[in-house]
Amino acid sequence: MRVASVVVACAIFIVGCGTQVPTPSPSPSPGSSNPPTLGPSPTVGPTTDTGLPTTILGLPVYTVAGINRLAASGALDGRFAAVAGYLRQYALPCPFMPHQPPLSGFCYGGRFGDTPESVEGTSGMYSAPLAVTETSGARSLWNSSTGPFGGDSSRVALIVHAGDPRSWQCDPAQQSACAARLVIDRVVWANDAEVVLDQLSDGLQMTLDQVIGAAAGVGETEVLAWPLKAGALNDVDPRFIGQGLGNVWYVRLMTAAPGADGMAPGKDVLLDDATGAVIATLPLEVDPAYSPARVTLDTNGQVSDKFGEAHFLLTRSGFVLANGVLNSSSSPFALEPGDYSLTAWGNSGAILASPRPLAECSLDFSLAAGDDVTYYADWPHRGDCTWKQGAWPFN
Repeated sequence: MRVASVVVACAIFIVGCGTQVPTPSPSPSPGSSNPPTLGPSPTVGPTTDTGLPTTILGLPVYTVAGINRLAASGALDGRFAAVAGYLRQYALPCPFMPHQPPLSGFCYGGRFGDTPESVEGTSGMYSAPLAVTETSGARSLWNSSTGPFGGDSSRVALIVHAGDPRSWQCDPAQQSACAARLVIDRVVWANDAEVVLDQLSDGLQMTLDQVIGAAAGVGETEVLAWPLKAGALNDVDPRFIGQGLGNVWYVRLMTAAPGADGMAPGKDVLLDDATGAVIATLPLEVDPAYSPARVTLDTNGQVSDKFGEAHFLLTRSGFVLANGVLNSSSSPFALEPGDYSLTAWGNSGAILASPRPLAECSLDFSLAAGDDVTYYADWPHRGDCTWKQGAWPFN
């Protein structure tokens, strides 16, 4: 048995707005006299009489029923596979719920099936796979729909995986279900048109071609490349938390041809945007020994008008792991066992230039494998601050 391993993004969020800064192509990795050879150019294979592709990116295409059986069995954990079918997405009117992890599928409406009829009725219908922050081509899933609430079904071909490390951000009782969720790495084809890899470069040092050239080795095929702030890695791959500074690129690569089962191994690469250097590399498949703690951060929301919005800083051994606004919209963290420090403070726009944040409080704490804890910053009305451990402080 597998160890317990938002509304889904309907738009692509691009980090680092600003003027493009041209830079030379990144140097080859140490010990190599030549740049790496990229894998074959992505191509869509022949389609069936139904109009659905039968191969994409060199992967044979599974039916929707087949891919869901794979995910449920755990065979798809940490491996890429291709699936094609009919997808219908729609928005749901949902009450706000705090700290929803990306893989929970909260407030996401979608049906996925092998025929148009299966996504309009109930027979042969499966929940739609999840488009997450880094999903390449996610916008095309919505642009190709024309009916109300996301519209009629679209014919799509996707690269997906299961057993994602973000499943540890889910409630312990839901971790197995989160691990079995299909995560969309890339939309390759939608309604008779190939979807190209997202070209994201505004305000960044590296172009997409430079990123792929620095990350991919001989015979490896790019699946996606996504730029983000290093402090936001928890939202994409919590295994990389604390690595890198400033803008980084998160790249997923197919590392070998598919096996007899039609699935292929992969790896995740983290690149520094400023230098093009590889910061870290991990297999797509999560190490069975990976057993992080689940940590939820919040505030009781009583920061006074004087001190403004609550902020936080999470560090380990002096290295910044995450920082940002402290509120109930953030996902839980998946953190390795060890010692950590938290700082919270309140700041209003009028005092952002102050040399020190006001109403600051700090906490040192330790985590063991499998812990599930919540810490919240408590601001009484007088304006001082204390970290407390306990349930979410609804107000």
